[in-house]
Amino acid sequence: MTTNSVYSLSPSAAARWCACPGSEHIIRQLPRLPSTPAAEEGTLAHKFAAWMLACTLRDMTDVEPVQGMPEEPEHALAKEDMLNAAQTYADAIFAKICEVFGAFDPKNSSYDIEAPCELNTPNVCLHGRLDFAAYYRDKALIVADFKYGGSPVPVKDNPQLLAYAACLADDCIRKIGQLPPRIIIGIVQPRSEIADFGDCGGAMWYEYDSKGFVEKSRWLKMNAAKACHADDKTEREPGDHCKYCPARSVCRAAIGQKLLLAGIAAGEAQMHEDATNEQIGAWLTALKDMDAVREDLVRIAKARIEKGESVPGWRTQARRGRIWSQDIREADGGVEGQARALAERLGATPEDFIAQALKSPAQMAKTMPKESLAGVTEETATTALVSTGGK
Repeated sequence: MTTNSVYSLSPSAAARWCACPGSEHIIRQLPRLPSTPAAEEGTLAHKFAAWMLACTLRDMTDVEPVQGMPEEPEHALAKEDMLNAAQTYADAIFAKICEVFGAFDPKNSSYDIEAPCELNTPNVCLHGRLDFAAYYRDKALIVADFKYGGSPVPVKDNPQLLAYAACLADDCIRKIGQLPPRIIIGIVQPRSEIADFGDCGGAMWYEYDSKGFVEKSRWLKMNAAKACHADDKTEREPGDHCKYCPARSVCRAAIGQKLLLAGIAAGEAQMHEDATNEQIGAWLTALKDMDAVREDLVRIAKARIEKGESVPGWRTQARRGRIWSQDIREADGGVEGQARALAERLGATPEDFIAQALKSPAQMAKTMPKESLAGVTEETATTALVSTGGK
């Protein structure tokens, strides 16, 4: 064990730091990844799921969550699919509470929604926010997570849920001196392919007795301790968890094999015109992975240069461009709808712009007067990473 400070871990990243404790040391030194549209959509879906679940449980049990009712989201921002998924989540959680607890007894039970949780020991520090947890003194502890994405996530021994449960279990032991006899973890995925096979709308559950949970919790805390104290000598293990790891582009373990495959791809693809389809597919995948690595390295380099650091051979350069104005970008009907919206704005016939709509504003600028283009585009400002020729 190293002697550096204990760093805090996020339970939501437990699958990664359990599999590769050393990744934490690298991630602490990197700029934060920008949010993506998919992440923002997931955040909004979670807000609706939390609000609907809180309303459902309050109406059915006449009890509010320990931390209070979540704020009602702005419904104008929601899609029908999002609202349906949130309601399915609420129904699945309520069904599980009825199954495990029977009648909800406020004197011996409680529940929390979108609540902070933490675990602090001399070797382990976890801080996160769980989607749902319910506790009944002599019956069970239930921890559940809402997944809005479509990729199925396994529930058995799920590190994220085990981390949440470990935080709550320590709190139970401090308060009453023992764990409840059943610890139940669950994932609700209304939009995944398992939705037709789960207990209720994609809800999958796994149960431990107190002894089995303690064993799993010990395994989780052992890996958490390694990650909390990680330094540049802590082992790193490549695997499926690398896909979403912020350190994947600067981690030797993660990119070493990709570099080898990409080198093979670049060389062998030129030598073997009679390559099999399987070989071509493998080479293309390897080169695509390297494209993603380059994008991440560009992001990291730009962030460091903007902080005043020097990256030999590279500098940043401001660039301006154009995108279609919002009403053009969001026009219904694809390219044809975009062309009609463009024609309407410019007082022309749609046929004049069917082909033009396939072009970028920069390309159209070559064939249209600038004063006309200005009315249907918006200026953009970006920062590019450019080579200084090795200087």
